[in-house]
Order: sequence, then C-alpha cells, then structure tokens
Amino acid sequence: MTDWFVPLAAALGLALGGPYAWLVRRYVTGAPLLRPGPGCPACGAGQGPGALVPLVPSALRRGRCRGCGAPLGPAWPWLEAASALLAALLAWRLGPGVPFAVYLAFGGALLVAAGIDAEVRLLPDAVTLGGAALAPFAAVFGLGLPWWQPVAGALAGGGLFWAVRQGFGLVRGVEGMGLGDVKLAALLGGLCGVSALPVITVFGAGGALLAGALGAALRPGAGPLGARRVPFGPFLCLGALAHVLWGRELAALLGP
Repeated sequence: MTDWFVPLAAALGLALGGPYAWLVRRYVTGAPLLRPGPGCPACGAGQGPGALVPLVPSALRRGRCRGCGAPLGPAWPWLEAASALLAALLAWRLGPGVPFAVYLAFGGALLVAAGIDAEVRLLPDAVTLGGAALAPFAAVFGLGLPWWQPVAGALAGGGLFWAVRQGFGLVRGVEGMGLGDVKLAALLGGLCGVSALPVITVFGAGGALLAGALGAALRPGAGPLGARRVPFGPFLCLGALAHVLWGRELAALLGP
C-alpha cells in the first residue's frame, strides 16, 4: 500500500528541506527572516531564489557563496537530505494518514531546532516552548493517545531533565544541561507520551555519549572529554525518532 507513498514523501521532505536549512542559516547568522534570499554568513550577500531549491544549488557551487566563495555552512545540504530521509522513514513505517502528517510537522520543527543547536548550542524557544504547548493536543487528537499520556509525559520529561540539570550544577558547580534541553524534553514527552521517555532518554543520552567519545578519539588534542559541550538536542530528537519508528521493539529491549 505504501510503495508509492515512500518516494512521494521523500520528495516532499526534500522540498521542505530547503526552507528548513534557510531558517537555520538565518537564525545562526542573525539575518532578518523577511529579507528575500538566503544570505552568506561571511559577506551577507543573497544567494538568489534558486538557493531554496533542495541540494542542487549547494552541490553545483560546492556549498559556497556565489559572491565571495565562503562556505555557506553544513546546514544546507545535510539538513535537506535529513528532511527527505525523515519523511521517507515516517512514510515507510506509518503510511499515509494523520499520524504521518503530525510527526512530519513536528519533525520539521525539530530538524530546524537540532540544526541550530548543532551550530550555536542553542534551542530556540519558538520551537521548544511553542511545540510543548501544541504537542499534547496533537498527541490526543492526531495520534490518538489517551490524554494522561502526553500530560504526564510533558511533566515527567521536563521535570526529569530539570532535576538532572539542577543536580549536575550542585555536584559539579557548572551547567551540564541548558534550559533548552529541559523544554525540548517536555515537548517530546508531550508528543510521544510518558511511556516513550525511557526510549527517548536512553537512546538520546547514548547517542550523545557516543558522539562525545568519537569526537575525543578524532581530536585528542582538543581538551578532555568533560570539557566538551556536545549539543544534546539533536540526540534527543534522534531518540524520539527511534521511538516513533521502533518504539515497541526498543521498549522490549529496555524492559524486563
């Protein structure tokens, strides 16, 4: 039934990836969102309307500004490809329907937030707080979850990460987690439900630790691993995606 839907969804995701990358680059560089055409982070020159076409302009110019030749940044081609992959995976697992649309909409917002977090270590409130307010309604009316699941998930997710943040500060005397991660955990708990939090947390934390260890191995002279700040937001989002795609299987692995 979904043979036709997967490539169609991938094409839709690829088309959405251009605006996602544009939003990330605008936010990171501080360029006004209403000015037409994505700007170069080095010289500020616009790249023309064609820069919103997915992947092709970046590939032809090797990801560089058409004016000064400076790199446009990693958010362009990789975010666009990630958007296509996300849509294809959701279509493959869920098929056409309201859940696909809900997860695709929230997934796009989370891609933008993850792209920003990866570059500037900041999760925008427009995504985290706005998403946390909308997520329980989407979970109940779009995904069919009982009302207590998203409510408990938002409270437990935000509360757990707040407690971890406060505890780390008391023990180590430094901030180990930003408030953006706390808000993001509330969003993901509110969207996926309280029962999804173990999978989201374990796989998100595991991915972050693996990335930190890999970074330490590849750059041994960059300081101790404890001094590195690995953005947690993208890995929490990956944990949520793992739940959406393989939640039951992963919960069985983690459970008794």
